[in-house]
Amino acid sequence: MTLSEQVEYLATYLFLAAGVQIKHGTACLTGALYADSQATVKNIDPMLDFYILHEGTDWLQRVFGDCRTLDHSRNFDAQQLPEKLSIATLINSVIERNPDLDKGHC
Repeated sequence: MTLSEQVEYLATYLFLAAGVQIKHGTACLTGALYADSQATVKNIDPMLDFYILHEGTDWLQRVFGDCRTLDHSRNFDAQQLPEKLSIATLINSVIERNPDLDKGHC
């Protein structure tokens, strides 16, 4: 399917999901899944060269994973979280500017 066809099918899914969400609430889709679905399709720009599967919460998961692996202490409390988040954000901004530095997962 072309990107335009994919977006058309995804838009149809979103309209149906909205109807189900309005009628049944979270009995069918969780609030987070519904919001992620809406945001993913809304942010698709057919003029850009990217894959739809790159949309979603991967960035948040990557930042949280970086927070957990910044040092040998995998667990942290509410006071340590802001410091770890700021460091992880700096690391990710460097990697976004220099993608050749990120070798990915083994």
